[in-house]
Amino acid sequence: MFYLLVVAAAEKQGLPVWTIPTNLDNNSGKGNIILIKRGASLATSSRDILDELGIEQLELKTNNEKQKGFIMNFHPSQPIGIEELVKKTSLTISDVNNKLLELELDGKIKSLSNKTYILA
Repeated sequence: MFYLLVVAAAEKQGLPVWTIPTNLDNNSGKGNIILIKRGASLATSSRDILDELGIEQLELKTNNEKQKGFIMNFHPSQPIGIEELVKKTSLTISDVNNKLLELELDGKIKSLSNKTYILA
């Protein structure tokens, strides 16, 4: 029952403890029931935890202007690699990867097998 040690440490430091409700017949959820008995807050979504901590949820929205500027680095018919995008944009590899993922999910670029990208 390692989780009880973690909970005890959190309680000792005055940190809040949350648990996810579970079916009473579920043997693997017995720890959750014990936590509820000990006063843990119930969390049915991340919003529950953020509300209790007083943190406003940030809305992740695509910034079309920044996206358009980043897309300008792509040639209409020529693939471009991550390293080249880092050089052209002066962004970190992490930032470039995030933007590439966002554009790929939006259907604006395609990932090619050789770790390069092209406009969709």
